[in-house]
Amino acid sequence: MLGLQGVNAKIGRASESLRRLETDIRGFCENQRLQLVREVQEGIHVVDSGPPELLINYSIRAGEIAYNLRSALDHLVWQLVQANGKTPDRRSEFPIFLEESEYFKGAKSKLKGTSRRQRELIASFQPFRSHNGIGPHLWMLHTICNIDKHRHLNVVNLHSFSTAHLEGEVGPELTHGQTGGLGLLTLLKGTERECKVKIDVVADVCFRDDELEAIGVGYGSEIEGTGLKRPPVVLALSSCLTAVKTVVQRLADEAPVSMVVVG
Repeated sequence: MLGLQGVNAKIGRASESLRRLETDIRGFCENQRLQLVREVQEGIHVVDSGPPELLINYSIRAGEIAYNLRSALDHLVWQLVQANGKTPDRRSEFPIFLEESEYFKGAKSKLKGTSRRQRELIASFQPFRSHNGIGPHLWMLHTICNIDKHRHLNVVNLHSFSTAHLEGEVGPELTHGQTGGLGLLTLLKGTERECKVKIDVVADVCFRDDELEAIGVGYGSEIEGTGLKRPPVVLALSSCLTAVKTVVQRLADEAPVSMVVVG
């Protein structure tokens, strides 16, 4: 019998923690966005400059969410082996590899005791088979966890991007860029058109790490639309959560007893 109580509990904890984190980040970003608009209007703000401020609380919480999701996958393999009437050992875990050659060298011992169909499914979820829509998010999850467990806190900080334009007008004076709002205000300072300048600031809490940025998973966020590749924390973790739930459900369907993954 496949026992998914522990797996589901970890996914459920990650899901609830992510909901709370999203609420907190949304409120924080809105407060920061309004402050940044005021700073640009006063001509004192240079957007996204200097070293990042590490938001330690958000970083720790992001790491805990990622850990529970990654752990749920490892627990799943343990349960699959037991459900198949075999005995798991200290090597039993869910493999995640970026290179196909490395996967087939390392996955054999990790998946000992799983069925052929289960191994085929796990291979289909790997990052080197990115067409499945799951692999890149598993690699994001794997990387977030490795940074958090073995190196340092993930660098999590606020990123912002300002734009400005003249209300009711679209033309050569439309300005877009990191200092766009400030630039247009400076240009029109003291003129009658100064009061028509509309400032917009996009703000989000993102991971800032070269390794995470290099993964290149697109989330369709406003921050990414500005050309920054920094993964937004909530969107990245939400995609990881969806990927893990899909993997667990698909593999549970192939086990002797299927169970539904919690929401």
